[in-house]
Amino acid sequence: MRTKSLIAVLLSLCLLVSCTKFDYDKLRSRDGIMMYIGSTSYELMYAGSNNCTGIGYEIDWDGNITRYVGYQITETLYDYAVLSEKDYKTLYEFAEHSRKTDPFKNYSERVYDGWVWDFEYYFDEGEDPFTIYHGYCYQQKELQEILDLLKSYFPSIEYIPAPTVEPDNTEEPDNTSETIEETVIDQLTPLGYVSVDQFKSYYGLDGINDDSYIEDFILFQQITEEQMFEYDYGKELTDSIANGDYSLFGYNMNWNVLNYQEIEIESRDAIAEATGNARWIYMVFEVPIPDSDETQRVTMLSDLYHDKYYYDVDENNYRNSRKRTNLTELAREIQVEMIPEDAERQNPDRDKYALSYEYDVYIFSYDREYIHISNDSTYRFHQSFDIYWKLVYYRIFCTEFEVSSSGT
Repeated sequence: MRTKSLIAVLLSLCLLVSCTKFDYDKLRSRDGIMMYIGSTSYELMYAGSNNCTGIGYEIDWDGNITRYVGYQITETLYDYAVLSEKDYKTLYEFAEHSRKTDPFKNYSERVYDGWVWDFEYYFDEGEDPFTIYHGYCYQQKELQEILDLLKSYFPSIEYIPAPTVEPDNTEEPDNTSETIEETVIDQLTPLGYVSVDQFKSYYGLDGINDDSYIEDFILFQQITEEQMFEYDYGKELTDSIANGDYSLFGYNMNWNVLNYQEIEIESRDAIAEATGNARWIYMVFEVPIPDSDETQRVTMLSDLYHDKYYYDVDENNYRNSRKRTNLTELAREIQVEMIPEDAERQNPDRDKYALSYEYDVYIFSYDREYIHISNDSTYRFHQSFDIYWKLVYYRIFCTEFEVSSSGT
């Protein structure tokens, strides 16, 4: 009797394995959609801009992938790829496991705004698709791995930011003119300044191993080839490094405030334009410590030129800040495109929007100009700005900002 029971158990296990066995050829012979994974952007968008509104991946049973990318203005763009057998198996087993165990049923993330994703599995042509997950998933490792897998099939076609809308009256290029010899410029000196290689060669600076110092020095000093021949910038650069003075590289934020030209804010459009052309966005706050009369100084800096983010900023040389990381794509989009609503001017009850802390925001341009926004500015944002900078922090560190006496 005991032997028969054991055999029955083994047979059941064998049947279970055979039912769930991955048969690549048989699965690929099915028609229609296997999975749809798509997103909708809930980020703030302005009329006239051409932001990406959503990305979708349609995976057919035959292994073909169609990617959709939607925009506010331009038409939806399409791209195509074919899954490898290994990745096909990964997606299929992920979908089957999700359908049987529903692991994300009670999962959710608290996010201010961003990209909401839908994962749907069309397991049976005659049934409604099974919803694997719907919502934000920035911190869900397994879902992010699935998204990374799909993104890997389109490495050179991100479509973010949106494609440029060409004007209808674009003139044909004049092909009769003589070919102009291109000036050799460094990729990181887009404004036509002297290249790093030219600068190093002319001044004999082969001993400097970190070219980023040279490229930032060139950009900050706005050095052209003609100017290089008239002044010894090489000595100025090496002396600055030797003396630990990084103000001439743009790394000293106090020096920038004192020596940049402040531009008066005449309209909200001026703020939007400054943010769109910014090299740095520097934020300084005095945030109250809970259950205390003291405040914590919070400093954040986004280096939009190098896609770097700094927290607890060393104002003498921000590259030495306590926290340094890459500026994420979402955080960059927020910084550049999202200007908080002017809550004060939308509601006559202005005291309601007063904050219990001071804030100063400096938007520095490449042309050594800056706009200063604070509690006392003509255009101030208060509570909506409070949400703005905390959203940036969340996008960088994937955790909500919490003030503490020991530092965040």
